[in-house]
Amino acid sequence: MMNLSAQVKLFNAYLHRGETLKAMEFFFADNITMHENEEPARVGKNVCMGHERKMLESVDNFEIEILNQAINEQSGLVFTELEIQFTPKNSVPLKILEVSVQTWENGKITKDKFYYKAILKA
Repeated sequence: MMNLSAQVKLFNAYLHRGETLKAMEFFFADNITMHENEEPARVGKNVCMGHERKMLESVDNFEIEILNQAINEQSGLVFTELEIQFTPKNSVPLKILEVSVQTWENGKITKDKFYYKAILKA
């Protein structure tokens, strides 16, 4: 099995290509939990992918840029600062600056929590 840094690099490559659903399919554990700020967790790969699919269907454009990233190989923690730009259908371009905190176990993401303040006009 490849090291965590190599796995994260592959995950990031999917995000950069706009292939978030493929990234989720390959790297999410079946029992993943995802949190948006303090909202209740979404639990399970299928639930999380369904949520992402619905969101992607509601936008005309969706781009992710990784600004900074820290990887702790020993603990399996990955901290990522992201800028996400998207355009909801029939709306103006928006962006979110957020931090993702992921827990990786056995090559899969088991927890992912997103922290952000506001959605801004791009």
